[in-house]
Amino acid sequence: MSIIFNKADKSHIEKYIIHCIEFIKSLGGTFKNEDEFINNTRLFLEQNIPLGNAILFIAEDNGEIVSSAMAVIYNTLPMSYTPSGKCSIIYNVYTKKAYRGKGYAKTLLNMLIKHLKDNNVEEIMIKYTSEGRPIYGKLGFKQLNDYMVYYP
Repeated sequence: MSIIFNKADKSHIEKYIIHCIEFIKSLGGTFKNEDEFINNTRLFLEQNIPLGNAILFIAEDNGEIVSSAMAVIYNTLPMSYTPSGKCSIIYNVYTKKAYRGKGYAKTLLNMLIKHLKDNNVEEIMIKYTSEGRPIYGKLGFKQLNDYMVYYP
């Protein structure tokens, strides 16, 4: 095993989509239309990676993505704790089963958080599973009780 940690670029999109689908399925997720998901994900990443709005860090073993962490940067209404309104949400932190327990996700998250801080992101939220929650707490994420979500 020779693990290489990198910030992904457009050349990694196809491999990342495969990795992302594996992640979703590992959680028991299903797709209304998997081809539509693939095409929309590809389009989103092709547009937003070059703009710096989608940041993806990956760990590769012999060219295969084995762990990933992605953030989307967006602007929102400035608040007292985010005076510029520059925020981010981290998604799809996932490590393949055979590679877990080696700190790859933690390494990628530290790289991602540093990148976000260096780019003046003032608030970083994370979508998580119960399995990942303890790791995120150790990295300094706090549980919020005042968020709800609505899916029309």
